[in-house]
Amino acid sequence: MYIVNQRLRVLINKKNRKRLHNNDFTLVSSNCNGGFILHDLGLRFNSPFVNLWIKPKDYIKMLNES
Repeated sequence: MYIVNQRLRVLINKKNRKRLHNNDFTLVSSNCNGGFILHDLGLRFNSPFVNLWIKPKDYIKMLNES
């Protein structure tokens, strides 16, 4: 089952990379999910939030202030 999931993920990542037209952006995420997305798309980590976890209340506050 692991091999099936791994191959499926490779195919999905290839498809998503082809669909992506803007390669120069910053992804803001309250947890490490943003890092996984950038990694799967093969993009550079241009975010100051990589490997950072922000409490949900603080994350919403930060988004509202920007």
